[in-house]
Amino acid sequence: MHDKRDHLGVGFKVWNGQWTWFWSLVHPCSRAGAVGAASSEAEAIREAHAAIEEMTTFSENQAAARPECRFSICN
Repeated sequence: MHDKRDHLGVGFKVWNGQWTWFWSLVHPCSRAGAVGAASSEAEAIREAHAAIEEMTTFSENQAAARPECRFSICN
C-alpha cells in the first residue's frame, strides 16, 4: 500500500516491501522525478523531502528563464 504525502506542495509516495522502504515523486514544473530506497520510513520521508527541496531550488532558479512555469502555480 502506498502512503501519499506532500512536502512544499509536491506530492510523493512512501511504501514498504519486506525490509525496505521506498519513496517516489514527480516534480510538476521541472519535469523531474526521483525514486529511492531506505531502511526506515522516517529515512525514506527525509530523503523524499530533501529531493523535493533540491528540485524546488532548481525550479526557482529556472523560473527567471521560464516565467510561465513558477513552482507555486504549476500542476
